[in-house]
Amino acid sequence: TFTKTFQADLVSRVPTVLPRLAVAPGTATVLLGVVRGDQQLIVWRSPDNGASFGGATTVVTTAYRGPWVKTHAGYGVGFTRTAAGHWLVAWEDARSAGADAVLTDIYARVSTDDGVTWGAEQRVDRDPPGASESRLMPAVTSTGADDLFVGYRDRRDEDGTRWNVYANRSPALPVDFSSNERRVDQDSFTESYFRRRDFDDAAVTTDGASHVYVAMTRTVAGSWSDIYVAASSDRGKTFPLLRRV
Repeated sequence: TFTKTFQADLVSRVPTVLPRLAVAPGTATVLLGVVRGDQQLIVWRSPDNGASFGGATTVVTTAYRGPWVKTHAGYGVGFTRTAAGHWLVAWEDARSAGADAVLTDIYARVSTDDGVTWGAEQRVDRDPPGASESRLMPAVTSTGADDLFVGYRDRRDEDGTRWNVYANRSPALPVDFSSNERRVDQDSFTESYFRRRDFDDAAVTTDGASHVYVAMTRTVAGSWSDIYVAASSDRGKTFPLLRRV
């Protein structure tokens, strides 16, 4: 049964779709995030298992929304919480996306007070802002006691003609995504082999300790595709194993 209903009227004639919910196992905290049609990323927090929600927090006003409709189209928002209790919210951002709003970047903010307030913005993808199209995937997680892992697909390679899977990692405190980005799907293949294929649509899971697993689609030709899994035993620093499933 569902005994509680939370309704938020955001702004008249500003549609909002694809809500994202996140819970903290073992606690009563629930986070709800949405991207409005006017590009605001809004987060609500419930301290009591959804029985009530506090006021809306505007995380950013430049979140990406789909260009063909007046709402967001994509994964858009991702949450994770570390074992130490620090939250991360990540999103696709359009502030440097250009006139066609395609060359998006990935940004994130961290909360150290269980989602009540959010710290300074951190850019996650590390090529120049607006240089390529980066898309957030359901690949945001935490490892160890207080480490963050964000996966995304990116078109920076092959002059923008191919999708590849990238990831970045950082401690939650202090946050620093400046030097740990890597291309997840590259480690086990030569470049000549790799040029002919797209890797995208990744999902991630972790054992909560040192192992990170990234599953992804590899498009071979036309609509033909395979599933590969990349495995890391060092909290996402390296992915020496990439296997076709």
